[in-house]
Amino acid sequence: MVSPGWVMRASTKAWIAELRDANGNLLFPEVKNGTLKGFPIHTSSNVPNSLGTGTDETEIYFADFDKMMIGETASIVLDQSTEASFTAQGGTETHAFQQDMTLFRAIAEHDFAPEYDVAVTGFNAAAWSL
Repeated sequence: MVSPGWVMRASTKAWIAELRDANGNLLFPEVKNGTLKGFPIHTSSNVPNSLGTGTDETEIYFADFDKMMIGETASIVLDQSTEASFTAQGGTETHAFQQDMTLFRAIAEHDFAPEYDVAVTGFNAAAWSL
């Protein structure tokens, strides 16, 4: 392992940071400094927290980030429309044609994968968040 670390939701990290033994001592005091068992913790809201039959399960991953790859296409697909519409934050629907607008869309494709399957592992944890 060249660059190992954890990936989890921020709420899972906070939950682990507050775990205590029978005497009230923190089980993992290093979590407050951003590590667990000596490896850095990376948090992401992209890790689901509504898995399982009770919808209270999350996932925790341990990976060698040196063996992770990001793939990107070399092209971007651009589209334009004078007929499309969009809904603003206030809930107001705006029609491009009626407002003499032209709407644009850009699509770029990305992917993320380990170089080797054994470079990442994970598990599901029920009720592991505050």
